[in-house]
Amino acid sequence: MKKFFKIVLIIFCCLVLIIASAIVWLNTAPGMNFVRGKAEAFLRNKLHTEVTIGHLGYGLPKYIRLENVLFRDQARDTLLSVGKLQIDLDMLALLHKHVNVQEILLENATGNISRKMHDTDFNFSYIIHAFAGAPDTTTKKASKSSSPFTIAVEQVKLNQIRFTFADAAGGNHLAVGLEHLDLRMKTLDLDSMLFHVKSITLTGVQTTYQKDSSYLPVSHDTSSSKPSLRLIADKVSLQTIAVHYNDNLNKLLFNLGLGTLETGVKMFDLGSGTVAVTQFNLDNTNVDLTIGKFTKPPAIIDSIVKIDSTMGWTVTTTGMHLGNLNFSMDNENSAPTKAGLDYAHLHAKDLNLDAKNVRYTGDTIMGNIMHLAVKEHNGLVVEELKTDFFYDMKGVVLKSLLLQTPRTTLHDYAEVRYASLNDLKLHPGAMQIKLNFKNSTLAIPDLLQFAPFLIEQDFIRAYKNDNLKIDAAISGRLDGLNIAKLNLAGFDNTLVMLSGKFNGLPDPKKINYDLNIGTLQSSAKMLALFVPSK
Repeated sequence: MKKFFKIVLIIFCCLVLIIASAIVWLNTAPGMNFVRGKAEAFLRNKLHTEVTIGHLGYGLPKYIRLENVLFRDQARDTLLSVGKLQIDLDMLALLHKHVNVQEILLENATGNISRKMHDTDFNFSYIIHAFAGAPDTTTKKASKSSSPFTIAVEQVKLNQIRFTFADAAGGNHLAVGLEHLDLRMKTLDLDSMLFHVKSITLTGVQTTYQKDSSYLPVSHDTSSSKPSLRLIADKVSLQTIAVHYNDNLNKLLFNLGLGTLETGVKMFDLGSGTVAVTQFNLDNTNVDLTIGKFTKPPAIIDSIVKIDSTMGWTVTTTGMHLGNLNFSMDNENSAPTKAGLDYAHLHAKDLNLDAKNVRYTGDTIMGNIMHLAVKEHNGLVVEELKTDFFYDMKGVVLKSLLLQTPRTTLHDYAEVRYASLNDLKLHPGAMQIKLNFKNSTLAIPDLLQFAPFLIEQDFIRAYKNDNLKIDAAISGRLDGLNIAKLNLAGFDNTLVMLSGKFNGLPDPKKINYDLNIGTLQSSAKMLALFVPSK
């Protein structure tokens, strides 16, 4: 019996020695090349396409590295090529159902996914079919629930990545080029779909997306539950990002040239439609939006906003800084206006903004503007705007207002309300106004930028290049104004101090008034504009 145990012990020691030697040999260059060759041959035989693995390296149980990897699809086009892929992970933790990845490094990678016009499979579908095998039709007893794998990823680095998605059948075409991404994770919980990012740095992105007609059957989503995804990002840094979006179906063209963006995401909750952002800093950015001509008239803006508001998105930020932002928007369904601000053809440049406590909810935006300066191509120049503001699709309220242009200075309070933007175009006289201006100066050219229809008034046309000093408190509809106080100075040394009612605007034929005049002095030229010629 002792002899038997000695033999068993000798055999066991030999096996341990052989395994140890094999492990040692597998960690040598010849051993790694042997494993690489076996893996390459297996994939080629399994997929029946060209598969190349230039180099396989590993340091058990610490990391795995692949270099010069190439997968071709069945048309012999490149499906995937990788210059370098290295994964640093704790392999021993796999025994305890824990995937702990310290770092993923991917460099010089190219991926090409495509689907032909009348095909249902993508060019990578053959890989899924090869490994899927025959379906298992046997009935199996339900196994006892076991603890799932937990996944932790500490860092992801991507360098020089190129990806294309050409789906002719679905009408989607996407191309992405990325220079560098550095992602550091804090929490990755796939069960509750919670992702907490310590920091993300993204530089040098070129993205092009084009939407065309889809030839696929229309699918109807019958699920009633909202998708669950929560994202937190302590620090986000983006630099040199270019996005080109072309929706041929909805005639929408969008271009973004982003210089730098620094921010943090306190919460992005897809299920509740909530986005909470910390200080948002955007600099040196160009935004161009073009709405192409429709074959049929598009929905009025109120309908569009109604659709947007039903989505329930709420976006808040504690602070916002925009520096050197250029923005242009052209709606080709609307002809350019001859005078005043053209809201269908806006071209703003050198926009600088500092704001805090900004909140957006579908059709409403509010916040505190501490500084805003911008130039508009129609001639409007805003040197300074400070205000607590509230805007929705039925008007705007400006509290603690300071508005300065090269010739205009407005202080205190302004409020404008209307039934809808469409109604405002049809019935401007129904616009509700509440103004309280103290020690202010209004340049008539600036007034005509926002209300070009006033040029139809004789006295406005006669003094269209003048300034007017204002101290006023006015409220009511534009066609029926209640004047608690109106002190004016300007227009050929005209001086007015009055109160009362002024009706009929903006139609000059309907103007009538009932005024209590404290002081009225003017020139014959000014009075002639109001007194009948006879």
